[in-house]
Amino acid sequence: MYNEIINYIKNKNVAILGFGREGKSTYKFIRKHLKDKMLTVLDQNKNATSDINDDNLILINDNYLDYIDKYDLVIKTPGISLIGKKYNAEITSEVDLLTRFVPVKLIGITGTKGKSTTSSLIYTVVSDQLKNTFYVGNIGIPIFDYIEKFTPDSIVVAELSAHQLNDIKNSPHIAIILNLFEEHLDYFHTLDNYYNAKLNIFKYQNKNDYALYYSDNEELTNRVKKINSLAKMIPLNKKMLLNDEIKIDDYTYFFNKGQYLIGDYNKIDIMFSLYVAKILNLNLKRCEEVIRNFKPLEHRLELINGGNIKFYDDTLATIPEATLNSIKAIKDLETLIVGGKDRNIDYTNFVHELANTSVKNIICQPDTGKYIYENLKNSNKNVYYVEELEDAVILAYKITSKDKSCLLSPAASSYNKYQNYADKSAHFKMYIEKYK
Repeated sequence: MYNEIINYIKNKNVAILGFGREGKSTYKFIRKHLKDKMLTVLDQNKNATSDINDDNLILINDNYLDYIDKYDLVIKTPGISLIGKKYNAEITSEVDLLTRFVPVKLIGITGTKGKSTTSSLIYTVVSDQLKNTFYVGNIGIPIFDYIEKFTPDSIVVAELSAHQLNDIKNSPHIAIILNLFEEHLDYFHTLDNYYNAKLNIFKYQNKNDYALYYSDNEELTNRVKKINSLAKMIPLNKKMLLNDEIKIDDYTYFFNKGQYLIGDYNKIDIMFSLYVAKILNLNLKRCEEVIRNFKPLEHRLELINGGNIKFYDDTLATIPEATLNSIKAIKDLETLIVGGKDRNIDYTNFVHELANTSVKNIICQPDTGKYIYENLKNSNKNVYYVEELEDAVILAYKITSKDKSCLLSPAASSYNKYQNYADKSAHFKMYIEKYK
């Protein structure tokens, strides 16, 4: 299955652009099958390859992007943006190489928010009935870590970010777009660039493929209409969720019968999962059992024991729309902790929406929290500004009533103070444990 990739790159002058987890996965895959091939790593980290003893590996740090055109093929990690730059070298990625050369049945899921839960849910549902199923992608599992295990009848469920989709030239067999909202402008520069990258998941499909999308998202629907896709287009929407139920042929799923997933957006995630199951001809009654036992992902409305206060870790909510949905999902929510890295997202509407929620206390943090605080401090809310997350937790214990809930939902990324959302979450849980 993977030999097509090896044959494609073996006679090319190859560079690996970015040497994080995915870059190292690419290196290990190539080196295993092309033991003597000269390879170059382009990465600003001077210690990127310090733990590797390889005479056929070169590392270039200084002005590393200037060297791209010296190579025939550059395998890029998603985290490095080349938006707006033109190169003569062929720029590819693990996702692109998979879709071009490895004929598995690929289920790709993207969207500004919700893709982690939906991807994990689809994988759990599918793998319960079809054992040769793999889960890779934006969740932190590089595709090349598993590629040698794929067979022609493998099903690969891939959570795909816009960063990964930006470089593809082929689309998945079953492609899903959950929504489109403003995000990642620090990487893509314009909304058009960002949205176009997302739409690549449909762009190259053929008549045997399926394109599922949430048609109540106006931005998404308008852009889907402009794509001349040959795939079977399947719009899903809230009308299919009337009376908390979804009907597929003669099968009905009832949401009010209890599941761990809460909130309207998780109903949508379940709906997409059931439609994928239908396409794959799975037993829907069996799928129901799996879905009802599916627990929320870590960092996504994850309930934490805070003693006499219920805390929810929602650090994966990195845009305003996700935070607003989480607020609606928690019925006894009294305190919100919000704020993170400023990525040039417009928070005007978010502030207006926050002012009209039932949340009593809003604790704001750098950097975006400064704007939120300044524009809400004269509202009917109790609004606070603190620099550190530890101080936010201490304050939450002081101002939140017994047996009520406090939600950490940043509506921004965590990179201003933390390595990533998981790092912020770990600190949040540590402070809760310290003060509960």
